[in-house]
Amino acid sequence: GQAATLTAVLRTDPLADVAAIERARTPLRFVVGEWDHFRLDERAFRAAAPSATWVLVRRANHLVSLHRPEAYGRALLDALRDLLPAADQPPAGSVSGRSTRP
Repeated sequence: GQAATLTAVLRTDPLADVAAIERARTPLRFVVGEWDHFRLDERAFRAAAPSATWVLVRRANHLVSLHRPEAYGRALLDALRDLLPAADQPPAGSVSGRSTRP
């Protein structure tokens, strides 16, 4: 139940997880809200993953996807574009290769 979930959460070590991702040379992008309370630990996360990309969403809290959904969507699409080889990228202004324009 809830006690087991809370116990499992307390056993996690997010900084160690981020450092492991960094060591594995896996691309890592943080999308954070300007008013996100987790930014209090931002320096530690930046130190654990110096090659990570950071996207700051202005006027958003921790729940960026709910508070600023358009900005969050842009950040995700930008991340995908950065990961995909140029030949596999959909044209700008499209989703999955289908134009969003009439």
